Amino acid sequence: MDSPFRLLRELVTPLIAIALVLPATSGAEDSAVAEEDQPKELTREEFEDVAPVGELSGRDIYERYLDNRIHSAVQHQRVISTDPGGSTQTTRFWIRWKDFRNSDGKPVDGVVNKTLIKFSEPFDMRHTGYLIIVADDYSRQQWVYQPSSRRIRRVNVTDANVGGSDLSFNDLGFSDIDDADYERLPDEEVGGIAVYVVEATAKAQVMSRYRRTLAYLDQEHYVPLKTRYWDRANVEIRKMNAEPDSLKEFNGIWVATNALMTNLQQNTSSQIFIEDLDPNVDMAEQLFSTFRLSLNY
Repeated sequence: MDSPFRLLRELVTPLIAIALVLPATSGAEDSAVAEEDQPKELTREEFEDVAPVGELSGRDIYERYLDNRIHSAVQHQRVISTDPGGSTQTTRFWIRWKDFRNSDGKPVDGVVNKTLIKFSEPFDMRHTGYLIIVADDYSRQQWVYQPSSRRIRRVNVTDANVGGSDLSFNDLGFSDIDDADYERLPDEEVGGIAVYVVEATAKAQVMSRYRRTLAYLDQEHYVPLKTRYWDRANVEIRKMNAEPDSLKEFNGIWVATNALMTNLQQNTSSQIFIEDLDPNVDMAEQLFSTFRLSLNY
């Protein structure tokens, strides 16, 4: 797969080549340029050091956002949901997630990623577990384990809400750069913080309740401080606002640990707290089996 930075590399590399290539000479001397003086393709780190910010496309910015995400993780969350009458409910769960693509970005055995979710609150969902496997054709295999029945069964929870909150299982998934097309819009400010604004439109084959999103990413850590969501009918249905003061680093990964998701149609909201995050941990494939759904670890 071509790097999303290919276009900018094409713009920057000729400038570096001018500095590296020896002055032109005639005859055999033209081939005497030392191999080490030949221009080389920039690494990602070298590119980010020299690429002019104004040249970044929407895809480039979103790629940096995803690079700030993780290739595997265990994450603990608490969600406090509020209904129109003001009543609240607390939901607690942990998420185990892993990207199963190889170093070339190709799915291994047809699998892109796997997510396992286990609940500890509310009481009626305690020990309930979900396993979601995303295949290379964008299809999803989904299972649920419910302690009341002690059975594991196939389900479709892509658009379902998580434990009565305003989060959907779709929100808990980890995005792939090729799931959407991207457009950079004019930069703005959120709470006095400069942000990039990127519109992402989901590709037709991607299973998502959202047709498009508008992400406002802080320009230092590429963390979304605000996100707006439109459904397949192009109706804005949700918005997410993160607390800028809640940005926290977990082993080099920056996230907002406090954000509010609002359902614009139902007039409900959910405060989302990330209580712990262990990014890029080594996890065996066996940790993502249906058997694990019945266990609490």
